[in-house]
Amino acid sequence: MLFATSDRMMDHMKNTIKSEWEATDMGQPSKIIGIEITFTDDTVIISQQKYIENLLKKECMADANSVAMPMDPHIQLLPNSEDNETNRSNSYAKLIGELQYIANCTCPDISYLAGTTTLGIFYKSQDKTADDDNLFHGYSDAAYANNNDLKSTSVYIYKAAGGAIMWKSKKQTIIVLSSTEAEYVALAEAG
Repeated sequence: MLFATSDRMMDHMKNTIKSEWEATDMGQPSKIIGIEITFTDDTVIISQQKYIENLLKKECMADANSVAMPMDPHIQLLPNSEDNETNRSNSYAKLIGELQYIANCTCPDISYLAGTTTLGIFYKSQDKTADDDNLFHGYSDAAYANNNDLKSTSVYIYKAAGGAIMWKSKKQTIIVLSSTEAEYVALAEAG
């Protein structure tokens, strides 16, 4: 797949590739590795509706009701004890991998899959008259000492053309003493 900011640049890339290798121009893609791609004149939308629907069907959850809160917020989850070794070759581990694929590609919040199968990431061409010349925008935040071990959680997202291109949430490796310090660590991790 090739991406370019102009038709002239796209033609140049295609000609360069064809001068070195045998290649076929298959036009704009509509689907690649389970990601559906929809083009209009000034937008691109990526989604995984069929992939998610097939996964929900396979897990007998195709008729699940969408809820605003997927789990009781008062339930405390505890880590697996060290003497209880996990089996990584089971269907649960496979499901975790499938859900991680969805979360990494088009749907960072997989808590509400049954009610959001038609949603995706929307990219729109930039307004040429806009005052903001930045191609990328990044945002970071931290939840101070929100884990049992008092470590904070960092989150960040990078956007381009109005849509997310990269995101991450992770527990910080150190214990910080303030929300300001947690924010600083999150910003440093976002790069």
